Amino acid sequence: MAPRELLSEEGLISWILRYLGAPFVKVELGEDHIRDAIEDARRWFASKKGVRKFVFFDVVQGVSEYVLPHDVEVVLDVAFMGGSALTSEQIASAGFGPGYGAVDLMGGLAVTGTGLSINAYSVGRGSAEIGPLSSLTIGIQNVDQFSRVFSSELDWRQDGRVLRLFPTRGYPTGQILLECKLNQVVIEQLPERDHEILKRYAVVGCKKRLGRIRSKYPGGFPGAQNSFDLDGSALLDEARTEEEQLNIEIMETGFPMAFLLG
Repeated sequence: MAPRELLSEEGLISWILRYLGAPFVKVELGEDHIRDAIEDARRWFASKKGVRKFVFFDVVQGVSEYVLPHDVEVVLDVAFMGGSALTSEQIASAGFGPGYGAVDLMGGLAVTGTGLSINAYSVGRGSAEIGPLSSLTIGIQNVDQFSRVFSSELDWRQDGRVLRLFPTRGYPTGQILLECKLNQVVIEQLPERDHEILKRYAVVGCKKRLGRIRSKYPGGFPGAQNSFDLDGSALLDEARTEEEQLNIEIMETGFPMAFLLG
């Protein structure tokens, strides 16, 4: 079975008009009304679920604050491409001072020019008194403690539109990988299920607008022979019920979100 064609915004406008009865039934909506409903559907989808994107992000050593791309709403995670181990030069440049580079800070931790390494036997005892596995365990604990005390562990925080990297100057010039949630949705790039949900929500928005317009004639719309009833109230009731159902449905889809690599 061939996959269903995903509609662009222009295709969605035509589909909504057909869904509401055009051209056999007059639909009292202008194109701007429908575009507004589609935009509301995009914003609703982005806030409720959104689209996940993986993007490579250029960073420069010495710069710790970066303005996020305009379409990024929330940064979910940051992958530091070179790993989290810092060299002694990087530790010194991060503001800890040059004296830490050659000091056995915690008994089991040797800081070298090639990164943070563990001396399996420099834990305050002779090698005959403690085995390599126990020494390694203590050493790992020391690394973790060092990271917490001196903030040598690479970390990040999002403040509004700004991504902050820690420690300052602690990451060399290069790239990091951002996992983020977009605030913009391209309709035809969504997976089929998400595309269908957004399309139905756009119809709900059109029903609301059309229902309000038709509800302005509670006694019926005057015609040449007689007045005829309009379904404004029915459209508003349908829209309310369908919107509640879609809110439940989109929450049930949950993660994993659709994702793009760019």
